[in-house]
Amino acid sequence: MRRSLAVLVLALAVAVSPKLAAAEETRITVLHTTDVHGSLLPWDDLSNRPAARGLARAATRIAKVRAEGNPVLLLDAGDAMSGAPLVSVWQRDHAGLPHPVATAMNALGYDAMALGNHEFDYGPAGIDTARATSRFPWLAANVVRRDGSPAFAPSLVKELNGVRVGVIGLCTPAVPLMADSAQWSGYKFLSPIDVARKEVARLRGAERCDVVIALAHTGLEKNPRTGEVRKGDAPGENFGHQLASEVPGLDVVILAHTHEALPFANVGGAVVTQAGRSAEGIGRVDLKLTRVTPTSPWKLARPFAGYAAFGDSTAT
Repeated sequence: MRRSLAVLVLALAVAVSPKLAAAEETRITVLHTTDVHGSLLPWDDLSNRPAARGLARAATRIAKVRAEGNPVLLLDAGDAMSGAPLVSVWQRDHAGLPHPVATAMNALGYDAMALGNHEFDYGPAGIDTARATSRFPWLAANVVRRDGSPAFAPSLVKELNGVRVGVIGLCTPAVPLMADSAQWSGYKFLSPIDVARKEVARLRGAERCDVVIALAHTGLEKNPRTGEVRKGDAPGENFGHQLASEVPGLDVVILAHTHEALPFANVGGAVVTQAGRSAEGIGRVDLKLTRVTPTSPWKLARPFAGYAAFGDSTAT
């Protein structure tokens, strides 16, 4: 009798003990594009022939990933709103019609976009017009107005399957070195590293984020494998390596600007990735989190990142 009672007590202890109970698991998928430069259709305007690119091709891949069933966070790392003849024509006389790239991104359900240097191509008025069409926030924590007030949202926080994900947006501070002053009139560019440290601390603290992602319109200033420094950059133009290695609390760093496709790299404590250009492919980061009880903190396993280029057979 005593032995049966002991077995029963042990069984109950196993059933209710958080340490012995099966851990709860959830998965989140992050999809990202960058340097789209107005590429909507699978067509190369310069060569005037079909090309495996464009948000129309990306739409097919995005729909397939969403059909997998996990929550999807869809991001763009900047330089989306200009660069194609369609956009140039629209800018000359849009006749009250919405911005074509922002309209396409709305239809695809983008959650946020980081501000790129080419978002300044048409000056503050062009930025205001494109933002008015956008149903997603433009993020740039290090771009402020002349009086120091925020010019754009610094970050986005979304709760997905009970997981709080923070996304901080950063823009290359070299815009004043690459564009006419009239294009960035009224804005100041702060140190992205200093701003990122403060914003990541806020996201981890006050916002209680379980995952923090940097969505940065900048590239790697040096090769993460060889340490070779990139040549020909303006001062401060690319700071991706410094961002990943010197800003604590970042889990994922999504880069842009250099038009390179970087499926995966480990820099510092973060996973670094970049999705090429012109929507010629799409980047993907898979997040897996576990927790012991509903009140326990989520624990993030090492994220897996990759990049898939579109082929001629990718549907539109």
